[in-house]
Amino acid sequence: FYRKILESIGFGEKGARPVKSLLVTSPRVREGKSTTVSNLGIMMARSGLKTIIVDVDWIRPVQHLSFGVSNTTGLMDLLTTPGLGTKEQLRTTAIPNLQILTAGNLPNNPVEVLEPNRLKQIISDLTKISNVVILDAPSTTITESSVLFNLVEGVILVIDSGRTTMTSVKQSMASLYLTGGKLLGGILNRSTSF
Repeated sequence: FYRKILESIGFGEKGARPVKSLLVTSPRVREGKSTTVSNLGIMMARSGLKTIIVDVDWIRPVQHLSFGVSNTTGLMDLLTTPGLGTKEQLRTTAIPNLQILTAGNLPNNPVEVLEPNRLKQIISDLTKISNVVILDAPSTTITESSVLFNLVEGVILVIDSGRTTMTSVKQSMASLYLTGGKLLGGILNRSTSF
C-alpha cells in the first residue's frame, strides 16, 4: 500500500523527480494522518531514503510518542529561540535513515510563532541533509494550518472512508488551492475495498 504511494509521488519511478518536501493533513481530526506520516516515513527510510519527519501539529503532536524520542526541544523552539541550530534538534529513531524534528515546547498561541519565511528556511535546511522531509500538519479544520500548504512541494490529504464528508474534502481542497498548495493526492483510510 505505502509502496504504491511512494511510486505515485515519484519515488521508485525511473526518470521521475521525487518531491523533496511534502505535507500530510486531513479534512478533520482523528482521520489517521499522523499514523500515515509515521508509516510513510518508515517505508521511505527502509527503502534507503534519508527521511525526516517534522511534527508541525500544534494541536496534537504525537510523532515523539510514536517513535519514543524526547520532545524537550523541537520545531517550536527553533521558531522562538534565535541561535538554535536546525540539525541539532533532530532526534534519531530506532529506524535507520529516519530522524524526527518533534513539535517541541508549544507556546500559548503557536500560530503566532509560525513565521512562514523562517519555517520555509527550516524546511529548506532539512531538505539539504535528507532525501525527503514529511510534515505532519494539523487538520484543515484549523484555518491557520493553510499557512503551511505552499511551504512544501506537495500535499497529501488523508481521508477516513467512514467519517469524512464530501463537503469537508471540498473545503480542504479549496483551502489548499487558494493558498497555492499543490495536491499530490489523497489516501483513503479504513476502506473495505481496493
